[in-house]
Amino acid sequence: MDNSNYIQNCKTTKITYDRITINNSDIAFKKVKTKEIYFHCLYPIKKPKCIEAWENILHCEISWDDICKIMNKSIQGNKQKQLHWKIIHRALYSEVRLAKMGKSNGFCQLCNIAQETICHLFFNCIKIRIIWNKVQNLISEIVNRNFVLSIENVIFGINDKEIKVLNYIINLIIYESKWHIWKNRNAVKYGHKECLSEEALYQNIENGYKLQYKLFRESQHGENIKAKIDELLGILDEENA
Repeated sequence: MDNSNYIQNCKTTKITYDRITINNSDIAFKKVKTKEIYFHCLYPIKKPKCIEAWENILHCEISWDDICKIMNKSIQGNKQKQLHWKIIHRALYSEVRLAKMGKSNGFCQLCNIAQETICHLFFNCIKIRIIWNKVQNLISEIVNRNFVLSIENVIFGINDKEIKVLNYIINLIIYESKWHIWKNRNAVKYGHKECLSEEALYQNIENGYKLQYKLFRESQHGENIKAKIDELLGILDEENA
């Protein structure tokens, strides 16, 4: 009796009690990389359902490969990455989603005018648009050109080949902005606090991304990336200043 468990890619993936076969390569479980199992076994499809949903919402074609590349070019903290992942996979409990469960009236916690979808909360809300204008100006200064943030950039991040390693910094700022927008929303909803002013919220974002970049530069990872970013930004270590 064959006890093999065929999943998703039945022609290229085969799992037995102690081994896994991927693309005709027989590998012991202990030697299989987690990302290989995730992307080949669990996500072998070219386009997940969440991306199809986003394409219907945003009326554009979205590259899953580019999204994966953007996530790989991330130097953010874990909380920011987790929020970004939830947004992309439409796994965030917005007020509209809570309303379907009978847990909310569906209205935005910040403006109390429109329905709080993911797009509204992180981009279209009148309380948030000013923030993205400030962030857009900040990114324009970094890349030394006029930069326009679209809703696709905010949701998925940036993968611009022309600015190379500066994608790391821009995505850091975008991730951090979404994180502080989410924190502000939750403080209003659960902490019964007043919504932060645009100036206060942007200041939190600016302080947050500078702290995250400082932590990245002090870490033991990505030395080549750090050097390239520092060169483009004109940053010098104190000992070389």
